[in-house]
Amino acid sequence: MREIKWAMKLRGRRIVFLILMMIPFQAFCLTVEEYNRLEIKAEDALKYCTSSELNTNYCFLVDMSMHSGKKRFFIWDFNQHGVVREYMVAHGICDNYKESEDNQVEVSNQIGSHCTSVGKYEIMDRGASNWGIRIKYNLKGLELTNSNAEARDIVLHSWSAIPDKEVYPLGVPYSWGCPAVSDKTMEFLDLLIRNQKRNLLLWVFK
Repeated sequence: MREIKWAMKLRGRRIVFLILMMIPFQAFCLTVEEYNRLEIKAEDALKYCTSSELNTNYCFLVDMSMHSGKKRFFIWDFNQHGVVREYMVAHGICDNYKESEDNQVEVSNQIGSHCTSVGKYEIMDRGASNWGIRIKYNLKGLELTNSNAEARDIVLHSWSAIPDKEVYPLGVPYSWGCPAVSDKTMEFLDLLIRNQKRNLLLWVFK
């Protein structure tokens, strides 16, 4: 009986996910330059995912060159060849960070720096978090610029302080290096990730 209930619950989640992905999502406020940059990254991401046997349906692109008060976390659909969702995301505060510089993201791979690390990440196992909706996904750094991700406990998680809507020219609160998203965003990302057979790529760049 438990197995039947679990199977029905999982099937229900998949149906909800498919319905959500079919709903047109417009309202993108990207400039031509910003979207072109995403397209170039997506092309490279697909090649990497194919050669590394990662997910070739979706990837997550995070453009840290954009102001933190704008949506800069993007779900790229390889099959539709474009962005299907965009969200707010925090970046690391760094020990010597000036809070007024929301568009000047400092990066570091150093342990204890509390900075964002750029580079490609593989989204790994799901676990319990102390933040947001209490769900996190461990991240494996795949490049020299983020090789200490696991040692630094850099994970994908939600935080109730992150808004769903853009707040520009204001910025969002800073994290200790994690790409923290809103609770509502994490609910959707969790649903998407759990419906995939292969691990997804998260690429943070600036």
